[in-house]
Amino acid sequence: MSSDPFRALLRRARPAWSCKDLFNAEQKLRKLGITDVAGLAAALGAEAAAGTLNDRLRAIGCKGFTLETIDSFQQQVESDRALAGYPKLQLFPGQGGELLRSTAATLPAATAEDSHSAAAGDDKLSSGLGNETSVSPKLEAGGGEAGGAAPSSRNPLGVWICQGSRRSYEIRTLEDQAIRELLSKTDTGSTLDPNGFWYAQRLETGRLLFGVLVSGPIEGQWEGKLSDQTVVQLRFEGDRLTSRFRAFEMDTWGPSIVAERPQWYAFYNAYDAADGTRYAHLSCGSDAKAWFPLVGLTGGWLPAELVGSSELPEGSPESCVRVRLIGTFCDPFDISDPQPLASRIQVVSGHSHLRRPQVAFRHDGSVLVSQAAGRAAGNLWENQRPGRLSGSHLGSARLMLPPTDPHQAVAKALGCTVGELQAKAFFRGALRSLPSSTCRQDLELTVPSRLVRPAQSGLHFPPQPLLSVLCVRWYDYWSEPSKSSDFSTMNDGFFADLLHGPCSMGKLLPGEYEVYTVFVRQTSDLALLDPVHLRALLRGRNT
Repeated sequence: MSSDPFRALLRRARPAWSCKDLFNAEQKLRKLGITDVAGLAAALGAEAAAGTLNDRLRAIGCKGFTLETIDSFQQQVESDRALAGYPKLQLFPGQGGELLRSTAATLPAATAEDSHSAAAGDDKLSSGLGNETSVSPKLEAGGGEAGGAAPSSRNPLGVWICQGSRRSYEIRTLEDQAIRELLSKTDTGSTLDPNGFWYAQRLETGRLLFGVLVSGPIEGQWEGKLSDQTVVQLRFEGDRLTSRFRAFEMDTWGPSIVAERPQWYAFYNAYDAADGTRYAHLSCGSDAKAWFPLVGLTGGWLPAELVGSSELPEGSPESCVRVRLIGTFCDPFDISDPQPLASRIQVVSGHSHLRRPQVAFRHDGSVLVSQAAGRAAGNLWENQRPGRLSGSHLGSARLMLPPTDPHQAVAKALGCTVGELQAKAFFRGALRSLPSSTCRQDLELTVPSRLVRPAQSGLHFPPQPLLSVLCVRWYDYWSEPSKSSDFSTMNDGFFADLLHGPCSMGKLLPGEYEVYTVFVRQTSDLALLDPVHLRALLRGRNT
């Protein structure tokens, strides 16, 4: 990484640039007197009264940057400012929505060749314009369609949240290398314009539902064939995006689904859950049928809503705010078919050195869990080998219980009723209600204010992380009695320390990483994973 903060910011904003691309971009900005981060922030912000950044470059005979590059600059500057505790950057109107109009009024979309010289900002004519298989944005000068909608509202890039189901999907550019790898395995029959768009929806299996979008006959409309052979049609209605789907070899379209862009993003860390749950975020809707292997985001930026307020509270960056994370969440516990604790309680005969039997329950058919005395609710049980009642005591003697009423004895030890034993399952040494569904909609939690950011105009994606991690782990995180382990990959504390413990990325890079977790239940689950699709999920600059 460069020691020059300005060059380092440009590199973080456009990590795919070559050294030559980076040098050319830096030289063009220096011609405008932009030599540091503050200067770039001013050029992108409200202080840029002289006009947009591209307007100023063209005025001195230089070619402007692509819209993707401008968006990346804005997002990176805002991210750096937020981490430094500066107030939100007020974008000059010409930099956001007006920028799309001014650029489109002079130049159409860039060609594929231009993607290799993005830093030079070559605004060349696209040979795909007017071609039905072209996937260019088709931004035009003027007010767009009848009704005078601004061209910026006709840019579908970003995250979209469907009303009702809360299903989410993304519209991204074909400049993304990950989608090119996906498309290389699919015969799309479309010209891959780097300034074109593609549809992507993350599934709970770790695969992506994706497809190239082709510009429709009218402005603000796109259509594409997805990887499951369905056809999707998108069109703008005001600032909302309406989608509808048509099944393979069917003539009728499904109902229209209205989607909106999120207003806020909040950082989610599954290992912060006070109740010990490990919910993974899915992009599928309320009708999701999750199963193993379960693949979801357990750490990273997610669309959110503020709870009880419309603005972030004033004060210290360490102050906290209540947010509602938008989307579908699934805990491996909920899809593991947990059984009531009452069905596992049994009387076990004592060994020769024990004069009385003990009350115990068998957790999973191979591990015998027996009661011990003098422990807190979270540590009432310890694992034993099948058929054995001896082992480590963790500093406490065993409690010998009469076998006449084992359910009552266990209920008394846990501080609950016998009825609760029949309605709840064993979870981390205590009881947890049996799941009523495999997934839940939205998740409320409290997060530091510094990990909540508004979705700005023109920047419709969450902040890009510095680091992306794919974690593959055993699904049963709630049965292992040890709080931590430095060698057992079946221990939840092992992953908590690795991902969020001292000197971990969670401590050293707060808000600058993402973790996708794959929960597996058996070896055959691994065969269902597709490395190319998993790679396409990762958005970090380093993976």
